[in-house]
Amino acid sequence: MTAGLLNNENREHASTKRASRIADLVRTNDHVPVLVSIAAIWAVFAAANDRFLTPGNLTNLTLQIVGVGAISVGVVFVLLLGEIDLSVGALSGFAAGLMAILNVHQGQPAWLAIVVAIVGGGLVGTLQGVVITTFRLPAFVVTLAGLLVWQGALLLLDASQCCGAVPLDVSQLGVDFMVSAGYKWLLGPFGTGFFWARHEHLSKMRPGPFYWMAAEGAENFAALNFADPKPANAARRWDAAETANYYNLAALEAGLELVLRIGPQNIAAHNHKLVDQLFSRLPLDRFVVASPLDHQHRGPYGCFQARTPEKTKEYYDKLRDENIITSLRENKIRVSPYIYNNERDIDRLISVVTI
Repeated sequence: MTAGLLNNENREHASTKRASRIADLVRTNDHVPVLVSIAAIWAVFAAANDRFLTPGNLTNLTLQIVGVGAISVGVVFVLLLGEIDLSVGALSGFAAGLMAILNVHQGQPAWLAIVVAIVGGGLVGTLQGVVITTFRLPAFVVTLAGLLVWQGALLLLDASQCCGAVPLDVSQLGVDFMVSAGYKWLLGPFGTGFFWARHEHLSKMRPGPFYWMAAEGAENFAALNFADPKPANAARRWDAAETANYYNLAALEAGLELVLRIGPQNIAAHNHKLVDQLFSRLPLDRFVVASPLDHQHRGPYGCFQARTPEKTKEYYDKLRDENIITSLRENKIRVSPYIYNNERDIDRLISVVTI
């Protein structure tokens, strides 16, 4: 009986030892599971088609994986940094297209086309890296935009949350279109706003139904081409007949004049000063700052929150009761000061949340 138990124990020990050795082998040879998986895949394809393992097909496969393999090596370094590059496929296509145009259509030597393609891809990657590091943006956001750009997509920017409160230069933003509501930082009424487009895109955009004042030659009514009218090559091609609220536009114009007279750069400095004052005086035992402390990395407003969503809602309601208007966004209290606010308004907000 005892000998039987000992034999069982020996067998169990030997089995455990073999399993441990297999586990150690896998840990020290991480490539083994990959090779086994590849072998299984090849076996399936070979069984399905007897030409899969022929020299000609293996040569084709080797040639086809060179490009993907080279790209994969570069992506590994991005992954090691804890980031991800979503534009790698589109950018490789851009470089390949650049090389083909130079070599095939323009007759440039192959070596020159290859060098230009490599340099072009490197410059684009450098540009995206500079944007990521300078503005501290997530790599997947920047490379997603790059993915769309290199595929020929046009970029539209909704600037409603900053237009009028920070300096903006569309020639420096690199956008194709920009829209903004007029009722926020532009001090206009509801129902107003603007749409901006690069001039080179006007002829490519198809307007909807338009009336005579949006047509070419509207300045000379007698000579208008009513048989085959064409929309004007300007912003008025989108002018809508008899739908504009001119009273609202007059109010928007007054708001724009005030913003321009003060200057967006001065407004941004004023807002940053007030938000900095708010953040410096928040009791940290009750609240957490939810926006970057460095105003160079945040917009014209600032957010904070209590230790729990319930307490955040409670403080938000308390501010509303005291006629201090803020916004509750994703369990955070957003404070958006403007040129009509001053330090006393921040003092009053702090006094309400600290009582």
